[in-house]
Amino acid sequence: MVKLLVIICFFVNVGLVFAQSTNRAAIITTNEGKEYTGVIFSEDSTQIVIIDNGTKIMVTKSQIAKIVYYSDVNLLDRKINEFGSLGLTILQPGIINIVGEYEAGKLGGRLAVGYIGSSYGIQGNFLYNLGRTKSFNHHVSFGAGYSHYTTPEETIFGTVNVVREWQYIGGFYDLNFFGFFVETGLMVGSGDFSNPQIALQLGFVYEFR
Repeated sequence: MVKLLVIICFFVNVGLVFAQSTNRAAIITTNEGKEYTGVIFSEDSTQIVIIDNGTKIMVTKSQIAKIVYYSDVNLLDRKINEFGSLGLTILQPGIINIVGEYEAGKLGGRLAVGYIGSSYGIQGNFLYNLGRTKSFNHHVSFGAGYSHYTTPEETIFGTVNVVREWQYIGGFYDLNFFGFFVETGLMVGSGDFSNPQIALQLGFVYEFR
């Protein structure tokens, strides 16, 4: 019975150590100013080994100027991928739109507000990140918005301004490549347009990261 308890305790401890070693993460700054981020593979009194994008990086403790530990790799992902964005787009929701965005890890939010003449609109998106590099970032999202379009049209009574409104929800996909932004998707809603409608937004959105 005692041997069985010893064996169980041994494997529990090994499991806890393994879970800790593979889930803990760190940001390391060297004396030369270089920065490394990744999951901690191993660490002792003389060196630390982290894994960054599948590559093992060994840094000796004497080279380290600063090290910040994270108990969970998801916390590190949130830290190094937390930033805002600002830009200008055309088309939906308001013809010419100012776009603001905030991301933290995999999640984020975006608001587009547009206005030109007597046409205007607003759209909000809840974002889920599919992947990002230094130059590339893309998401799927769920969003809702409102558009109010006023366009001149020729009638038998002359030129009149026709108002069309559209309240909608939709599923979207967006891509940002070196700041060039495109969003598309499908929308359904109520107003002066038939269901479904294809979403399209184009422009330049700068990411502050």
